Amino acid sequence: MEELIVKVGRKIYNRFYPNYRIQNVKSEYFGNPILKDIQGNLEIAALLNSDKPGLVCRFGSTEMFAMSNYAEIKSLEKVSAINRISRRIKGESHVWREIVKHEMEFISGFFPTTDNNFEKFVELYL
Repeated sequence: MEELIVKVGRKIYNRFYPNYRIQNVKSEYFGNPILKDIQGNLEIAALLNSDKPGLVCRFGSTEMFAMSNYAEIKSLEKVSAINRISRRIKGESHVWREIVKHEMEFISGFFPTTDNNFEKFVELYL
């Protein structure tokens, strides 16, 4: 019954709010400014030239997509049925999205693509 409510509700919701899932690029991350390329390069150079330990890395978009999907799944496990239905109507997923599985396998080279392995990966990544 929940699946039917979500399916019908999503069709209605998307008619009224077609751009709900579109997000603007932000200029900060958890209160820290996202540096422009030259400024970021100068920060990295200063870190590499210092004696302090540090980490410079890149988070891939497919891995971040998997982490986002994981956060949705875990978040929806903790809410009431009516809240879960409402959030699913708005586009959140309570299962691993097929697009996430596909991109992780064919773009990131992740295998085997089981729900359990995705969960282990994200928990390790976090």
